[in-house]
Amino acid sequence: MLLLRKNIFVLSVSLITVIAILLIRYLFPESSYISKAYLTSTAGLLQVIFLLIFLAIGLADFLKTNNQIKDLFTLKNALIVSIIVSIVLSITKPSIGYYASGVFVFFALLNFIKEKKIYAFNKVYFFLIAYALLQIIGACFNGSKFHFPEKVYSFLIFPLAYCLFDFGKQTYLRLLRVVFRVLFIFICITLVFWIYNVNVYDASLKSWLTTKLAVDGLYNTYALIGVWSMYEHPTYISLVLLSGLVAGFYLYFKKDKLAYVSFWEMVAYSVSLLILELAYESRVGLVSAVLLIAVSLFYYMKLKSSYYKLTFFAVILFGCGFFLIKSNRFDVMLSDNVRKVDYTLAVNYIEDHLWWGTGTGKQHEALEYQEKIMKDIPKSINKKTYVHNQFLGETVQFGISGFVVLLVVVSGLVFYSFKSRSYLLQMLLFVYILFMLVEEPLYVQPGITRFIVFFSLFVAVGEANADRKYVDLRQWFSKRKPS
Repeated sequence: MLLLRKNIFVLSVSLITVIAILLIRYLFPESSYISKAYLTSTAGLLQVIFLLIFLAIGLADFLKTNNQIKDLFTLKNALIVSIIVSIVLSITKPSIGYYASGVFVFFALLNFIKEKKIYAFNKVYFFLIAYALLQIIGACFNGSKFHFPEKVYSFLIFPLAYCLFDFGKQTYLRLLRVVFRVLFIFICITLVFWIYNVNVYDASLKSWLTTKLAVDGLYNTYALIGVWSMYEHPTYISLVLLSGLVAGFYLYFKKDKLAYVSFWEMVAYSVSLLILELAYESRVGLVSAVLLIAVSLFYYMKLKSSYYKLTFFAVILFGCGFFLIKSNRFDVMLSDNVRKVDYTLAVNYIEDHLWWGTGTGKQHEALEYQEKIMKDIPKSINKKTYVHNQFLGETVQFGISGFVVLLVVVSGLVFYSFKSRSYLLQMLLFVYILFMLVEEPLYVQPGITRFIVFFSLFVAVGEANADRKYVDLRQWFSKRKPS
């Protein structure tokens, strides 16, 4: 009974998800409600369900330590809710995530007006400020009229917002659990909607999972899955879900009574995330999820067992053997000629522009220019946007100096994560570095916003154990000069 009580959430959600999938897939496959005509209304219904469960999870957590609903309506709770909302809604349409982040900053300012305290600025943010300065300088030399790169505001505003309030460790742990559970709900609903689409388009489930499948003339099938959440890009969705997985593992390791995450919650989240990454056909998401789970397990085993090295090598051997045996199943999914062409164009452009590149936000111009002058490169029908590699992309924009700055920034963040012994930051940076090899999460606003909301939160969690220095402005203004 104790085991059941501790896992009632994950068991209930998992059971309902499995039942919904079985009903759609096998019991009512020919139903008139499972058709293109009802796709929009089904997506809307799932949005309502998601928001209601989101609200229910938040209220359930609140009522654990409060007896009356009226206690919810305080400025501190409004600030906590704004943090949760800014993180969770970053997984939906980017503009919604931006507005939600703005609401968080607004409530942080209100808290400052009330408390009149400014807390110490964590020095790790100077690395992000240095990166923002690189973008501003690059905007001065991009060959056109200066236009301030608005996307760097996130690197400046979020760290400052976290200087305007201070929460205890318990508050942050409970906040993380709410986020973790809501993201699990997101995964489950997305899986249900995916199966709905499989039936609607009469697609092969096996082919969808193992190849780059074209459904109803649409090559990017992840666009179908993302309809219900109003966002389709699997890379940036994966970044949020993987960050949630990091938070889940952290809570599982901590085993805090008020923010408890069970073993079966971690299993359910991990397995469902792996299936979703296959459904999204996100190769980097799938690889990152597998590596993150493996590294986290070894991290935990190192704390609890002396056999972690043996297990480490056993898992590697199993993974290599499985890939070799089943590699033919994933050949089509692993091929990516678009990125190969972009990398080739970028490298050749860098050879001719080693010391200074295009300037901020001009990667597409470099790729288009290089494509015109190169005769032996296959012409792509895809519009050139950016290089799809953070390190190559920075070198295209700023030359070798941009590459060095990015390397210093990433190295500084990683160094801080190990110096502070922060599992949260170590794993978050591990995931983002993996994504930087095939994407540019710090080049576009959707990637920057998702990074900074989790990075600043994880830094705050690490600081919660220590007494933060602060300046009390009330004392400043109350001091009077002697007559």
